[in-house]
Amino acid sequence: MLVDEVRRRITPDPPTFGARPVLRQRWDDLASFHWRYPADVVQALLPDGLTVDTFDGDAWVGLIPFHMRRVRVLPGPVVPYLGSFVEINVRTYVVDRFGHRGVWFWSLDVPRSPIVGVARSMFSLPYCWGRASHTVERSAGGSERHAYRYVRRWPRPSHGGAAPHADIAYTLGDRARRRGDRAGPLRVRSMVAVHRPSRPDRARRRRPCPLARPPCGRRP
Repeated sequence: MLVDEVRRRITPDPPTFGARPVLRQRWDDLASFHWRYPADVVQALLPDGLTVDTFDGDAWVGLIPFHMRRVRVLPGPVVPYLGSFVEINVRTYVVDRFGHRGVWFWSLDVPRSPIVGVARSMFSLPYCWGRASHTVERSAGGSERHAYRYVRRWPRPSHGGAAPHADIAYTLGDRARRRGDRAGPLRVRSMVAVHRPSRPDRARRRRPCPLARPPCGRRP
């Protein structure tokens, strides 16, 4: 079946990375939450030239919080303050006209305004600036409760109203919801950033950004 075929094609090791790396960073305490959406609903939020990638008949929208650490531009050192911060991104999965699969980010929210400026001006990425926190509570029994909170400062919604925000908490060891269980809603439009490239040619150009990572283990 389709699900079994996809699982066979997914391996714990990434493809060989032949390019010279530009950035190096470490992602800690990452959680991956996904919501099922009708494909046409998500397709309406994508630019021309991209088709939403589906699994089990539907599109999937992810809300991904994590703590980014030891960020540095190679071959330079880690920059204090700018090298560690919380990020929360909203994404879906797409296929371009050549059949290449990838991740489409609607927004990447961080509490470092210089990171936002560089990412938008140099890489045309929809980074947003706001207040963010990540706390960890450890119990005597060894469990960990992680809480991420975020309120966007810029850019604000053009229609006014409350600023986009996120309040996420999870405990390591909790069983994930089974497919079909009812989960709280994710209002995608409220988190989508208004992103206008600083140069007109960047509005028409989308370049893939390959990533390389070492094999990673999963925590129960």
